[in-house]
Amino acid sequence: MSLPNVPNMWTNLLALSEVLDVDDLYETRMENDGDGNILYVGMSMQPRADVDAPIWYIIKLEYDVNGFLNYKQLPVDGPGFTYVWSLRDTYFT
Repeated sequence: MSLPNVPNMWTNLLALSEVLDVDDLYETRMENDGDGNILYVGMSMQPRADVDAPIWYIIKLEYDVNGFLNYKQLPVDGPGFTYVWSLRDTYFT
């Protein structure tokens, strides 16, 4: 039995890396909640990127009551490598 081809966050990130070129994404950071769910994903084009520099692409993930990924949100000001990882929780409504 094969699983249906359902896009998820990881396939979307792979698609993004293909557009940007795999060498453009040097660092990925994630923040988890107490249950191990990933809340924020940040990507930078610099290796060992400064978490206080405005060089991060950040998305926020939300889950339903069963723990399934329910929603992916971009920052209020839109996508771009212009965000500060240490301020990630301030970019979303």
